[in-house]
Amino acid sequence: PALRGRHEQARFSFEEARANMPGNPWFEDPRPGECNILAVIDIARDELLWASAGHPPPTLVRPDGSFVTLDDPAPPIGFPMDDDYRVHVEAFAPGALLVLTTDGIIEARGTEGMFGEERLVETIVRLSTMTASAIAQGVYHAARQFAGGALHDDAALAVVRRSPQPANRPSR
Repeated sequence: PALRGRHEQARFSFEEARANMPGNPWFEDPRPGECNILAVIDIARDELLWASAGHPPPTLVRPDGSFVTLDDPAPPIGFPMDDDYRVHVEAFAPGALLVLTTDGIIEARGTEGMFGEERLVETIVRLSTMTASAIAQGVYHAARQFAGGALHDDAALAVVRRSPQPANRPSR
């Protein structure tokens, strides 16, 4: 399936990413069942453009502390679809925070079951005023602690915090 977006900027960003990463399996030869996500931050427009193929939903924490889980029901790559993958657009103002994880974090198993998306989001929101590095370490530590010290699947995190608005940049 193709990637379809309501913004030409989104389509351009995807095509630009594809051109700049030749040989990347996400673009060239994806394995059936593979989960992927593509996120592009457009600082000129204060936007986050993203598309997901079955990937665990990222968490976006806005500068005011409110949050949203970026969920898309699109299936992993290689599964039958009635439509193209969609590009979603969210506000990504200065001070916003984006956290992406692999399923190894949300599927960390402990005596109470899985760490899960709800516990993940609670942890991210609780840590959201810390540095990106501290948030990544805190989420990883929380999942390991929940699982009794060891994770039994891959665990990767990406944490992006948009710098607060510089003094010389005019407000919108």
